Amino acid sequence: MIAAALQAIAAFNLACTGTMRSGPLGLALPEGEGEPFTIVYRIDLEAGRWCSGECDIVEALAAVANGEIVLRDRHDPAGSSVVRFLPGAGRFTDTQIAGNIATLRSGTCEPAAFTGFPIRVA
Repeated sequence: MIAAALQAIAAFNLACTGTMRSGPLGLALPEGEGEPFTIVYRIDLEAGRWCSGECDIVEALAAVANGEIVLRDRHDPAGSSVVRFLPGAGRFTDTQIAGNIATLRSGTCEPAAFTGFPIRVA
């Protein structure tokens, strides 16, 4: 249902709710013990760009393949940041690792009208 709706449009918002958990890398972080949060992603598949929250930074999409939208897939010696959305399931995951601390956010998303990217004037 969500996947079919998103196939018909190239730009959309995703209003997501879920839980956030943080802790030492390698330890289980039960979803039931997380803090609730909400976030909005703005995605333009045609332009290959996205942003989240207040949209302070507009980034390039990492990939769109195999029924999945990968917003970010960044890895470096200091850690990693991976944000994925599965339209068919209406779910997303956002995993960040900084040093030995992992922050996991996951939940469900509903499509909404695209509100565009902010125009910055220097």
